[in-house]
Amino acid sequence: TYGQMNEEFHTSRLVSTLGLSTFVLGIGMGPFWSPLAEFYGRRPIYLASFAAFIVWLIPSAMAKNIETMIIARFFQGLAGSAFLSVSGGTVGDMFTRDTMLAPMAIFALAPFVGPSTGPLIGGLINMYTNWRWTHYVLLIEAGVLLLSIALFVPETYRKCFQAPGK
Repeated sequence: TYGQMNEEFHTSRLVSTLGLSTFVLGIGMGPFWSPLAEFYGRRPIYLASFAAFIVWLIPSAMAKNIETMIIARFFQGLAGSAFLSVSGGTVGDMFTRDTMLAPMAIFALAPFVGPSTGPLIGGLINMYTNWRWTHYVLLIEAGVLLLSIALFVPETYRKCFQAPGK
């Protein structure tokens, strides 16, 4: 991936990896989603953040220069981080203390699935196509997931269902 981007954007490998660094920076700034989920509910945050994630995938796929890639990757991380900071609350909403152990273990392991399988899948995509197809595939997958969230994920935060002041 970086070799193809280096050639296309006329950058060094170090500059090409800044997109990954800014993505991680965006993820690190993501805990601001948690208080919003406490105020507006979990579902609206999931929908808004995932829609924003999709919007910021488009400039990555269509980037004409490395600056666009670096900025878009930051906002992808920021938007995508909502699931890391809000989904623990969703698990807490859905299960009691007695039944929460296995779901919380799955929640704790989930953030390791992407970084462990992503390079394998991305490598296969890049072996047979160019680096842009990594982002096209992400766009397709993210669109399907956003539709799935919209259709199948209910609001779990009970305070959203209560009258004000209660």
